[in-house]
Amino acid sequence: MKSTTEVMRYQGHVHAVPAFIDAGMLYYRKDLLEKYHLPVPRTWSELAAAARRIVSAERGTQPGLAGYSGQFKQYEGLVCNLLEFVAAHGGRFVDEQAAHATLSEPATLAAIRWVRDEVIGGLAPRSVLTYQEPESLALFVQGLAVFHRNWPYAWDVSNDERASRVAGKVGIAPLPGFDDEAGRSALGGWLYGVSAYSGRADSAWAFVEFMTSEETQRHFALHASLALPPRIYLGLMDAWAFTG
Repeated sequence: MKSTTEVMRYQGHVHAVPAFIDAGMLYYRKDLLEKYHLPVPRTWSELAAAARRIVSAERGTQPGLAGYSGQFKQYEGLVCNLLEFVAAHGGRFVDEQAAHATLSEPATLAAIRWVRDEVIGGLAPRSVLTYQEPESLALFVQGLAVFHRNWPYAWDVSNDERASRVAGKVGIAPLPGFDDEAGRSALGGWLYGVSAYSGRADSAWAFVEFMTSEETQRHFALHASLALPPRIYLGLMDAWAFTG
């Protein structure tokens, strides 16, 4: 993905090495979808319909069950969540030149209205307005949400029998889209870099090499659910350049 490598470049030089990539994903209660013979939703409308059906049917035994959980507190997570809804609806936050805000464009407004009208206090409890990643994930692993949006790390937590009541009952899929449009996912890149002012650049680079080794990456991929280990970017390792 070009966008995941361009963030490391400045004025034609590579200034960092990728650690791992975060991407918004849809987590869902596999057991509940199977129970009601429902497919994994590909659109937000399908998700809303499935969530409402399951919540209504389970109300007698699980009165606290919500349809959806995400991150809507006023912080960067809210930006990521709303960006995914807006982009999936064909909207943007800024124009292609990043010179002007486009928050008043029809597609952008429609997506934001959908979140306001359908998600907050509807599919999701109003308390999601105070949720960051830990709070939103806690609702899901306690078995109190049908669908949940989070980063790849949540897969390991959701299936940890020591921390999750839904371990083994969780599925993961791309985020839904609107109508015929594919879903969109916010990307978060984690990078390793060495300061140009470091007095121990060689030691720092040795640490970067250790953290990007196959053994270390395999450990993080298998035991922490960190997505896309950076060895897929081996070509960039050859292009590394110190800028001191």
